[in-house]
Amino acid sequence: RKITRVYDQYSDFVSLSSRLVSLGMTNSFTKLTRPVSEKALMGYVDRVVDSLFSIVVTLQQVPIIRCAPGNAAALCAQRLHSKLREHLLSRN
Repeated sequence: RKITRVYDQYSDFVSLSSRLVSLGMTNSFTKLTRPVSEKALMGYVDRVVDSLFSIVVTLQQVPIIRCAPGNAAALCAQRLHSKLREHLLSRN
């Protein structure tokens, strides 16, 4: 038998190797550190969080999230934590 199709509900990333993935987001550093507006920043953070969530769910691993406080990384970390918590609680 041949595999004809594979579907992944969470496929918001590209696996480059067994230890490296790409979210396919260009100029991400600039967009997170010098956003055009608050709305643009929040939209980009949501996209990053959704992509990271898709990686975590695909790998079926619960990550340890660490970041420096008070910047876009902290915002991404907080939102990812909340999304993972909701997901894990909904499974029980």
